[in-house]
Amino acid sequence: MSTKKTDIGSDNGSNSDNKHVDPDQLAEALDNMGDEDLKAERALRKQVKKTARSPEETRNALRRYTRIFYDIQRLRIQCAGRTYDRATGTEIQLHEVDIALLEERSKGLARTEKHAFNDIKAFLETIPAYTEILAERPRFKGIGPTMAGVILSEVDITRANTASALWKYCGIAPIPGHRCTSCNDTVIKKNDAWVHEFNRKSKCSISVLSNKNVIESHKSERPTKGEKLPYNKFLKTKMVGVLGGCLLKAASPYRSFYDNYKHRLQSAGKGRDDGHRHQMAMRYMVKMVLLDIWKDWRTLEGLEVRPSYQEEYLGHKHAG
Repeated sequence: MSTKKTDIGSDNGSNSDNKHVDPDQLAEALDNMGDEDLKAERALRKQVKKTARSPEETRNALRRYTRIFYDIQRLRIQCAGRTYDRATGTEIQLHEVDIALLEERSKGLARTEKHAFNDIKAFLETIPAYTEILAERPRFKGIGPTMAGVILSEVDITRANTASALWKYCGIAPIPGHRCTSCNDTVIKKNDAWVHEFNRKSKCSISVLSNKNVIESHKSERPTKGEKLPYNKFLKTKMVGVLGGCLLKAASPYRSFYDNYKHRLQSAGKGRDDGHRHQMAMRYMVKMVLLDIWKDWRTLEGLEVRPSYQEEYLGHKHAG
């Protein structure tokens, strides 16, 4: 970091009344200010574990714990960037005391984020769907407390009668669409003519599309202006944008679904490019994880567990 720190009384020593403030001492003093609050917080956390709740109260409380954690995390990341240069060759003119206090605020948010994380962990210990399913290792390696909190709080398993319904609510169920035979990108009908749905940097070799250049396919569901979202936007963001990457980084057993599916896509020549195939394989892997969670969770709750569409109608076997 090239942040410029200006010494106190740097005007040739003319401001000699100012005393140097040690940033470490300042941070230590601020750390000691919240000891009583921490004791009260731990006592509340113990009480939370002992409290009996209805299923709806449990889900609503967990949803708030989880959402608050991500709110604090976003604010912590924003705050941490206030004392860092934004571009090469730039400097932020700040006094060292101001830098110390601003960095302490960022550290304070990091501590608060950690406390919010511990709140989620403590609350999850009261939920059988976590202790008996999602906490199982190494099977669900890569799904930590925060991601478990997202799944268990955003999904009402009693309403997800099929795995497909769960996928649709998560925003990862494909919908019917059409694709260009040349670039494999999605196309739509506009003024009775086929046009590419998105104006991408890599242009298609076919400028004028005809029916022979278009095939029936599927595509991801996207927001439609003026219409209510058919899926949970927050849940989709976490499933597609976070969970998939966590499973890959943690070397989850479900990594095999990603590798095998991506290989099939490459062999069949599907996808616009390797990045597109990567995203398709990620979604497939997340769907297989959710399928197993759905089965185990419905079984735990004593609810009917129907085979997935692929198993019931296509005869496929899913090895989870």
